[in-house]
Amino acid sequence: MIIDMHAHSKGISRCCQLTYKENIDIAKNVGIDAIILTNHYARAYLKFYDNVEELVGCYHNEYKEAKSYGESVGVKVYYGVEITLTDDIRVHLLAYGVDESFLSAHPYVFDYPLKKIQKTVHEYGGILVQAHPFRCGDKLVDTDYLDGVEISCHPKYFTTSQADVKKVAKEKDVIITCGADYHGDTPYRPICGLVVDELPKDINAIVKILTSSNKKTLLIHEVNAEKPEQFSY
Repeated sequence: MIIDMHAHSKGISRCCQLTYKENIDIAKNVGIDAIILTNHYARAYLKFYDNVEELVGCYHNEYKEAKSYGESVGVKVYYGVEITLTDDIRVHLLAYGVDESFLSAHPYVFDYPLKKIQKTVHEYGGILVQAHPFRCGDKLVDTDYLDGVEISCHPKYFTTSQADVKKVAKEKDVIITCGADYHGDTPYRPICGLVVDELPKDINAIVKILTSSNKKTLLIHEVNAEKPEQFSY
């Protein structure tokens, strides 16, 4: 079974062209069994809301509605957050293993320095992964404050940069995740993510899989490749 670890919906992520229903339906049609809904969470989004509490409330409502719809069509939806650093908007950080109380208690987490973000995520039992660290114009942050790096299969870019990600993961002893980051603005929907025998109960169980010493298997859909390939580490 496949868990796409990086998904969006336009109800929150303004750059996404798909509703959560559309994104879930497309994922199901290509054989994705579950998604982690990691909508964007950025200071720039405050202009669309009366206050930060409204942003947080809408963020959580979007997840709850997506989760409910996913259950109705047979696609499991897990909670995640993609944080954009205010100090450097090129840096996007995926928080896995946190729940709604994380943003409720830390609504200005995008303003925190990297070290504090990781510390706060850890306090909630989660892990911090840098999304697409080698994408055009992006930069790899200090890996001392990361738990992992992502192989991004977004078709808009010419490569997944998987060789660079694998090298960093090996040298810095951090985990690797994989996600489509699909926004509905490209010719195809990547088939990628974490491969599991059965879907974990919740996001905390996924974190446990990722941080264990057991072998992990990812399905990587290289840009414009005919089909994805498995990678285990």
